[in-house]
Amino acid sequence: MKKLRTLTLMLAFTLFLLGGGIVVQAADHATIDEKVAGETVTNDGEDFIVDEISDLEDVNATEGTLDTSDAEEVDLSGIEVMKDEQEIIPGIKSIFGSDGRKLVTNTTQYPYSTSTYILMKFPSGNEFKGSGQIIGEDSVLTAAHCLYDKNEGGWATKVTVYPGYNGSVAPFGKANAKKIYIPKKWAKTEPPAEDYGVIKLDKNIGQKTGTMGLTTNTSGAITISGYHRDKNGKLFTQTGSISKTTANSVYYKLDTTGGSSGSGVYNSKKQILAVNAYEYRDRSEDNYGTRITKEKLNNIYSWAFDNNLAVSKQKGINYELHVQSKGWMGNVANSTTSGTVGLGLRAEAMKISLSGMPYSGDIQYRSHVQGNGWQGWLKNGEISGTRGQSKRLEAFQVKLTGNMAKNYTVQYRAHVQNKGWQSWVKDGATAGTTGESLRIEAVQMRLVAK
Repeated sequence: MKKLRTLTLMLAFTLFLLGGGIVVQAADHATIDEKVAGETVTNDGEDFIVDEISDLEDVNATEGTLDTSDAEEVDLSGIEVMKDEQEIIPGIKSIFGSDGRKLVTNTTQYPYSTSTYILMKFPSGNEFKGSGQIIGEDSVLTAAHCLYDKNEGGWATKVTVYPGYNGSVAPFGKANAKKIYIPKKWAKTEPPAEDYGVIKLDKNIGQKTGTMGLTTNTSGAITISGYHRDKNGKLFTQTGSISKTTANSVYYKLDTTGGSSGSGVYNSKKQILAVNAYEYRDRSEDNYGTRITKEKLNNIYSWAFDNNLAVSKQKGINYELHVQSKGWMGNVANSTTSGTVGLGLRAEAMKISLSGMPYSGDIQYRSHVQGNGWQGWLKNGEISGTRGQSKRLEAFQVKLTGNMAKNYTVQYRAHVQNKGWQSWVKDGATAGTTGESLRIEAVQMRLVAK
C-alpha cells in the first residue's frame, strides 16, 4: 500500500484494522493480479470456488421478532488501537462540514437491530472493534479487513458480535463466529475491491434482529448505521446520496470514522449495496465502500445461505452423480471418485462442469440410459440422465470445446457392474457399456494439458 501524505505505511495498516480503513490515492484504479471468480478461503483452512448461481436475484430484507429476552449489559469501552498510535488516532476522521451523524436512541428498532458491534482478537494479541450487518439468521456481512490482516498475524482468532449494542447493553445478547469467509484475493494482497467477508455465527440471532437484504442496484438514497470510533460505542446513523460509483466502489459524503468499517451501505428497501470501509483523511476524495457487484453478491449469498459449501467447486473439472437411494452425492473434482463401489447401487444421473480454467470453451456430455438409449448433448452443469425413474446410467461420453479443447484433453472412466474400473478413455469416447444391461456405479474424471 502507498503512503497517504505523511502517514507511514505502518500507521496506514494500523488504521486499516481499526475499521476506518487504509486510504490509497486512486486505490480503485490499482493494478490487480488476475483472479478466479468465486475463489474463497476460510479461517479453518478451506480453499475453494463457489458455484455461480445463474438465476440469483436481489435478496429482500426481513424483520425479526425483536425479542430482547437475552439482553445483557456489556462494557466494551477501552478497545483501542496499538499502543504506539493511540495518541494520534482520535484526531483522525473524515467529516464533511458539520457532523451529520445522528444518535440511534432505540437500537432494538428494525433496521438498527441488524447493526452489529464487532469485537475481534488477532494472533498479535491486539483487540479491535468494527461494524457489521446481519444478513441471515446466522450470518453477518462486514469488511474483510475486520477479519483478516497480515500485519496482525492473519485470521482473527476470536470474533464476537453484539447486534443493536447501545453503548452499555446488548439487547439481543451476543454471538460468536464459528466460521469466516473472505475472498482468496484479500488474503493474498488485500485490495480494496475485495474488502468484504461473511461471519457465520454459533446461533440464529438474526431471527430476533431481522436481516438486511442485498442488491447490486446503486440508485437512490443511502444510509450508513455504524459504530464510529469517536462515538463511544453508540450507534449513529446518517442518510445521504451517492456521489459517484466505479466498477468496485461506491463513494459518498457521509461522515465516517474508524470503527464504522463493515457497516452496510443500504438503500430505502434496507438492501445493502456496498460495505463501508475507506476514508480519505485529507478529504481529497469522498468516503467509500466496496461495491456489491454481481460476483460479490454471488459469493456473499453462497457464504451466508449455502449449507453445502464443503462440496463447492474446485479449479478444474467438477462432477457429481445421482445414485440410487442416496440422491446427489456431492461435488467432487479432478480424479476423485463420485458414486459408490461395492454397494450394488446404480448411478442415475450426472452433472459435469469446469471451474477456474484459463481458457474459454465448454464441457459437453451425454448419457446412455436404460430403456432410453443415448440422450442429447448437455453442457456446463446441466443434468444428464434421469431421476425418480429407477433407470440405470449405462454409459457416457464427454468432450471439450473451444480453446479448452485446444489446450486440454478430458479423460474419464467408469466403475461398471461385474466389471469394476474400466480403462481411461478421452475426448468423446464411450465409458461404460451399451447393450449389456450393466449399471455404472462410480466415475472418475480429469483434465490433462496437451
